[in-house]
Amino acid sequence: IKADGQVYVINQNGIIFGGSSQVNVHTLVASSLPINTNLIANGLLNNPDAQFLFSALALPAGAKGTPAFTPPAPLTPDGTIGDVVVEEGAQLESPTSAAHVGGRIMLVGPNVENNGTISTPDGQTILAAGLQVGVAAHSSDDPAIRGLDVYIGDTGNAAASAVNSGLIETPRGNVTISGKSVQQLGVIDSSTTVSLNGSIRLSADYNAISNPAYDPDVPSNGAQFLYQSTGVVTLGENSVSRILPELSSTDTATGGELALRSQIDIESLAVHFDKNSVLLAPNATADIRAGAWHFTPSDSRPLSEFVYTAGQIYVDTGAVLDVSGTTNVFVPQTDSILTLQLRGSELADSPLQRDSALRAVDLTIDTRITGTFNGRDWVGTPLGDASGFLDIIQRNVGQLTAAGGSISLQAGNSVVLQAGAVLVVSGGWTDNGGGLVQTTRGSSGGELIDITDGQLDRV
Repeated sequence: IKADGQVYVINQNGIIFGGSSQVNVHTLVASSLPINTNLIANGLLNNPDAQFLFSALALPAGAKGTPAFTPPAPLTPDGTIGDVVVEEGAQLESPTSAAHVGGRIMLVGPNVENNGTISTPDGQTILAAGLQVGVAAHSSDDPAIRGLDVYIGDTGNAAASAVNSGLIETPRGNVTISGKSVQQLGVIDSSTTVSLNGSIRLSADYNAISNPAYDPDVPSNGAQFLYQSTGVVTLGENSVSRILPELSSTDTATGGELALRSQIDIESLAVHFDKNSVLLAPNATADIRAGAWHFTPSDSRPLSEFVYTAGQIYVDTGAVLDVSGTTNVFVPQTDSILTLQLRGSELADSPLQRDSALRAVDLTIDTRITGTFNGRDWVGTPLGDASGFLDIIQRNVGQLTAAGGSISLQAGNSVVLQAGAVLVVSGGWTDNGGGLVQTTRGSSGGELIDITDGQLDRV
């Protein structure tokens, strides 16, 4: 299948991408659940009544005018709906553009399994398992994730198992795997640059219902769908889930850290990192939660809150959770040397220097030299506050990910770390290039003094 636009494949018997199949499209949606014709007419994200986009079950009419939806009867002899499977050797690709605008590949069914290769650079890969699946645009208040939020509704008697045993590649994009049972048994490979981050979401939240109080203009009324249940997330033995900085990129940005860090979110009742599983994401934020949904029913405004009244996180022997900073980052000597001028704001705490010969003249400082003078931290020179100039230095993604990330493990019952499990949040290190450095020197009382040795109480 090759197309520059969007391709939808809907078949209740199930969908199999055979080992020799190749797909190259901007957007692929393959679903064995019937698609909600109401949302086709209105627009897939124009959903005021919070109806599921895919549903094998009848949906009632919405309070805001959306008609009821009755899916067609299953075509299989036993009345069941088939699964969606990508076999080993199959290649599903949604290529990116020169402007880094990617597409989406979304697989939906009672059970979904990938054994092949799925590639969505700058885009999103979604595996969603259940009998009802809803989608909504991710909130613009959280730019760290670009794409759709996925909600799993009723799972019936289905296992609602979403499994990745193959390879999912999403450079600078998002992978979302949702179901009652989420199994990451293969490889998820994403990346982060100075401007676009990668993210991974493994969510065993299900049994969601439509929120009758939903109003896109009133965020306090809650999300479109409200969860009631949590399942199990498994990161299988020898599996690899990683988001690496693109160290070969020549792109740079100002500041001391990434505007958008790599992000990993895992949420369920039980999270199991199996033996020798690897989660590797330098400088990332990893938020791992094991709990339950506390649902308060109401005809007008039901509430759903994720609480830690139950749940376990189990990290097995040899499992590695590594968000340490990038190591061996080459930093040119020129990145550490700044030529600047100290003026009003920089000399605000230096009264003797405000009208001295140092004011508004070119000064060369070494930003690697820091210290404290009379309780005030300084960089380059104690004669003024040059810290603001650090934010104009252009840095590559290696430099911006040298700081260690964070791992948050929250569970209602227990967090178990077996002997040999490894959690790493340490900082990385840089390799400063050599060179001759000449910082500014001045004369005071007939003595030649380097700017790094100047004192605020001397002119």
